[in-house]
Amino acid sequence: MCGRVAVVSSAEKLAQYLKVDKVLETLEEDDCNIAPSSLLPIVWCNSTKSEKTQESLLKFRFLGTARWGLVPKWAKDPQIGIKMFNARSETVATKLAYKRSFLYKRCLIPVDGFYEWETDSKSGVKQPWFIYRNDQQPLALAGLWEEGYSEVDKRRSLRTCTVITIPAN
Repeated sequence: MCGRVAVVSSAEKLAQYLKVDKVLETLEEDDCNIAPSSLLPIVWCNSTKSEKTQESLLKFRFLGTARWGLVPKWAKDPQIGIKMFNARSETVATKLAYKRSFLYKRCLIPVDGFYEWETDSKSGVKQPWFIYRNDQQPLALAGLWEEGYSEVDKRRSLRTCTVITIPAN
């Protein structure tokens, strides 16, 4: 389960690494301890399809931000996202909360690393372990995103995301 991530790479480095066409938003500052409900960088594609042939005509890759915790389109309360910051790969295609996003709204979540905790069996103390690439390049986590409207300001869109997790290896 991914419960904390670090993003210290610049937007330029993330955009170059993931071959982004356009940067829409960036995080305001580096953060070594990003928790669910905070903003994360995400990369997604928009494409225009020909109505006659259903072929993609234009495809653009964007870098932006999303609040960590997916809020499905049908959700009445955006607070549901607090519980939906991770989606299990085993059920992401079938669970109602993720099904639509899995089909149409996949993304990459670039991070410099993430934390996993190990609990000492004797003392019960939790030890964080930081997982990152040896070559210092960003990790691209699989994710889903959704866009709705903010409850505070109906004119502002609210982009949210979730990280797809796999069983520990």
